Amino acid sequence: MTESSGFGHEDTDLSLISGCEDTAVGGEGEPNATDTHLALGSDGRPGRLGRYLLLDKLGQGGMGVVHAAYDEQLDRKVAIKLLGARASACAQQRMLREAQAMARLSHPEVVQVYEIGELGGLSFIVMEFVAGQTLDRWLAERPRSCAEILAVFRAAGRGLAAVHAAGLVHRDFKPTNVMVSVDGSVRVMDFGLVFVDPEPGPGLDLGRLDESELAARIGAFASSMDERLTRPGTMMGTPAYMSPEQFLGGEVEAASDQFSFCVALWEALFGRRPFVASTLVKSVQAALAGELRVPTVPAREVPAWLRAHVERGLASDPSRRWPSMAALVEALADDPTRRRRWWLASAACVTIVCAAFAGAELHDGRAREVALAGCERDGQAIAEVWSEERRAALAEVFVELESGEEAWTRSASWIDRYAQDWAALRTQSCVAARVEGTREVEALAQIDACLDDRRSTLAGLLDGWSEPDENTALRAGEAAAALPPVATCVDERWLAHQLEPPAALSREEIDGLRARLERAEGLELAGDYRDALDLTEAVRDEARVLDWAPLSAEAELELARLHTNLGDYPAAITAAESAYVQATAGAHDVVALDAASLLAFVIGYRQARTAEGETWAAVAGALVERAGLAETTHEATLLNNLGGIRRKQKDLDGALALHRRARAIREAALGSEHPDVAGSINHIGSLLLQQKRYAEAERELEEAARIWKASLGPRHPFMSFPLKSLGRLHRARGDTDRALRAYGELLAVYEQRGARAGQAETHATIASLHESRGEARLAAKHRAQASALEAQEQAERGHSERGRGSGAAAGEPAECEQASELASELASELGPPSIVAEAAALRASGATEE
Repeated sequence: MTESSGFGHEDTDLSLISGCEDTAVGGEGEPNATDTHLALGSDGRPGRLGRYLLLDKLGQGGMGVVHAAYDEQLDRKVAIKLLGARASACAQQRMLREAQAMARLSHPEVVQVYEIGELGGLSFIVMEFVAGQTLDRWLAERPRSCAEILAVFRAAGRGLAAVHAAGLVHRDFKPTNVMVSVDGSVRVMDFGLVFVDPEPGPGLDLGRLDESELAARIGAFASSMDERLTRPGTMMGTPAYMSPEQFLGGEVEAASDQFSFCVALWEALFGRRPFVASTLVKSVQAALAGELRVPTVPAREVPAWLRAHVERGLASDPSRRWPSMAALVEALADDPTRRRRWWLASAACVTIVCAAFAGAELHDGRAREVALAGCERDGQAIAEVWSEERRAALAEVFVELESGEEAWTRSASWIDRYAQDWAALRTQSCVAARVEGTREVEALAQIDACLDDRRSTLAGLLDGWSEPDENTALRAGEAAAALPPVATCVDERWLAHQLEPPAALSREEIDGLRARLERAEGLELAGDYRDALDLTEAVRDEARVLDWAPLSAEAELELARLHTNLGDYPAAITAAESAYVQATAGAHDVVALDAASLLAFVIGYRQARTAEGETWAAVAGALVERAGLAETTHEATLLNNLGGIRRKQKDLDGALALHRRARAIREAALGSEHPDVAGSINHIGSLLLQQKRYAEAERELEEAARIWKASLGPRHPFMSFPLKSLGRLHRARGDTDRALRAYGELLAVYEQRGARAGQAETHATIASLHESRGEARLAAKHRAQASALEAQEQAERGHSERGRGSGAAAGEPAECEQASELASELASELGPPSIVAEAAALRASGATEE
């Protein structure tokens, strides 16, 4: 079904390591007589390799020969890659690198490495045996639908995303390096060219090569192409799937794997590769020019949205492709033609389940039908808090606000998806326990309790939106995105930490208090700190009467988060320490972890007591390991907080490493387009800016701005962070035009939320930029605006101070309402438990924006 032309020429495997010139006679991976004797044995029977009995030969390529084998010690079938005894040191190095790279990965869609060894002059890798066929053979076996192709490629894409999250680049993704097992699972394999992703450098900007430079590079490439196919040296990969930057000597990063992936996906969908020409060089030119060729009669009908997604991954400029492999996989799963309102989700789920059993022999058909109907009702229970009526009522009050209509559209979309996920998960878990029998009923009770908590949090958020103001509308998308994910309710690691109350206590009373606590968290997400604080204090007091430490710890932790949001750090520390002590006494590791992480943030970052903050971070890190919560959002938050401490200590490299780890975890857990991911990316960008690594910083800051703009809106407070940094970056580079554009957008963000201090500072900066260009009239205009805003701010601050004094005398301890406004005015990306809880009143504490 495919053509031999694609990127143009034959699928020659350029499995060559850069700089390796020491070839061996007969080829690096070519088995010699000794290898063949070992494989077959002297009597023609299967040979041995230590404890492994060699079976069938599975394949052979430039890197060696692969055999099926039997591990007698562990009683399992494995695959063994053998490198010939005459292989060069270069090939030995490459095999070792492959094994080390694969051993760093543990992912269901990446082939697992078990062992690397040497015996009798033979180097070998022992890896997982996958019973199945390569992706190219799977595609050729019979006509495949778009849905089938997408399912397999999404799985392979998840494997590639895991490779990238580990800091690796595959560099030779193609259908023959993907296995489709007999059970339908997918594995990415063959990491012979894998490369540890270096600190990004300036690289090769393909978009800025002029015609003469491009012609020179392509000419040099053409003249050396024949030699490259046969000589170890300068190029690695398979030409049919290689990215333009691989051909032209540019920096090869994760975006290159994405290009290769999209070439393979295009080929699978359309029956031919995207850049077809008479020669390889012309194919490279077509790729650089974006000249995609769609067959007159394609192999199947490909939806427009899908074609657009793949075309983006095929962009010649790596910066114009998807921001990450995870983002592309997420987009491929989001078929706009199949979207439905959330209230159809549970019914559709049950329909699928019913269809799955349509041909089965049912012991009691009527009982099964009743059970399925009950599961469907369980899924529809989300309508108790999110119904068409509730949706319409909230829309009505939102649209009355200046920015309400746009905010509501974005927020309602988040809630629709959340409710849909809730309904589907509730239905699926019920079916698994009550119909299929694949889940214990006791486990279902835990899942249901967790989902009930999530529903209560959603209810609290919606209650907080019942009387919205401009601030509420501005932060609504942020709050919706920060709802605790429903997926954790079926995560065995998380469920293992859900504690049951003693039999002597009323389960109904405990559940009621927890539901109120979850509602308080929802109010917190909505920015309604006063009501959230009152409700949480009431729950805390009632929990003390019950004398059950885990529940008291949960209430104290929520109080600590609320006080952090209000900028009352002494109260936050007191509550967090109490939460930690009670959680430790009650063996509630998750709460103890979150409390320690919060203390690291407040003490180490907000109060700049970095040594004490590091101590609490170490405690939290130990709890991550003990609780088995590595690679979860709990660890990501801790890494984020510790990154802030490192920044305070001027350890920029250490901070950068921590934020990059946090980003990888958040992308895997939340999806690459989630606002929390943008928070990590923004930290990375601002740290790179501090190090004057301008090109890298610009890329990261632009990406953070793009995600926040798409998910939260162009005037959301978080947009001020990347925009301000980008303004500084362009100014440092002497690019006043781009600096003025960035500061102009920043000014619009400050104006949206009425932040006079921010507006004044930005007007003053813009004035300086105009002065540097000799534009005196424009400079004077902005200076005047800055002065007027500063005067208004000083007058307002004096009025507020007088008001705060009289309020305190009248028994208003914290001026919650004003603090809430300040928290909205300047939101930091640091701190648990979510981007909303990260909002703290820096100016209330006298701090300045970083």
